[in-house]
Amino acid sequence: MVSGLGCMEQTQDNSRIHDAAMRHPLPSRNSRLFQIFYLVDNEDQSVEVVETGEIDFEEVFQHLRLGGSVFITPKNSQECHCLP
Repeated sequence: MVSGLGCMEQTQDNSRIHDAAMRHPLPSRNSRLFQIFYLVDNEDQSVEVVETGEIDFEEVFQHLRLGGSVFITPKNSQECHCLP
């Protein structure tokens, strides 16, 4: 079945990405922080924000396996001076 092959290829691609991320974690730098947004697709559209110097890819992949979404961004050291 053609659609089954596409799914298998996608699973293999995801597995390769996961393996690469586990072998090559992002280096920890004291001056570099990340904000990780864990979004849950529920009635409340819950969001958990984590600030960290290291990204725990196993936790990220687990959240994705459970159907959630993840957004990762570097945290700027400068504060935002936005106008209201």
